[in-house]
Amino acid sequence: MTTAAPPEGVIELRNRGFMGSGHAWTMSWGVVSNCQAASYIVQNPPGALNWVIECIGERQLAPGPFDDKPNLPEGTYDPHGRPVVPASLYF
Repeated sequence: MTTAAPPEGVIELRNRGFMGSGHAWTMSWGVVSNCQAASYIVQNPPGALNWVIECIGERQLAPGPFDDKPNLPEGTYDPHGRPVVPASLYF
């Protein structure tokens, strides 16, 4: 019997502020569904929402870029840590 390696990647829908080219938010009104990642940072931009649905991996809170506090508002996780059936948002 073989076991799958744990996921190593991260998924981030967050405010990047002035990091890189300074393009701020990676996503608004985004949906991450039925995924596995080592960790997730999903934040809600002002006036918008982001969702993580039926995903597995560590939830993390984070402040804005280069800040140590406060953490920015977290997106909506439903349910987190386990997949749901059906595994498709379409169905």
